[in-house]
Amino acid sequence: MQSNVEKAERLGRRRARLLLAVGLMLVTLQGVFLSVWREPVGPLRAVDLVYIAGWSALVIAALVAILTGAGYGYGPEVRALVNDESARANRDDALRYGFASTITSGLILFVASFMEPFGAREACHVIVSLGLGTALLRYGKLEKRAHELD
Repeated sequence: MQSNVEKAERLGRRRARLLLAVGLMLVTLQGVFLSVWREPVGPLRAVDLVYIAGWSALVIAALVAILTGAGYGYGPEVRALVNDESARANRDDALRYGFASTITSGLILFVASFMEPFGAREACHVIVSLGLGTALLRYGKLEKRAHELD
């Protein structure tokens, strides 16, 4: 049977990989969205609703994971070990990067809207995807580096 420290170490390594994977997925889905999304002429199709629901669920899950540090299935002792001072500092740094990315993408979209009109849906999608994706990628990178040093 594994000790709580071993469980926390395993969870921390897995969290780093998952953060990187979800961050890449959000940024990749952003590219797919921009290349295939067209404003619906009529009512939304079932495939549109599935895409919207899936993307929204991914964003909510990623946001909860990055804000809380995750680890809820392992009990409070393991969660406290995996969300140590280093992990909290990494998360704070990642959230700063995500905030800066959000503001930057909003500013770029604002300026770009004078040259090429686009809808609010596209703008919101870009801002959310880039802001959250940047935070996830930064947090995953910092956590991966921290676990490589162990």
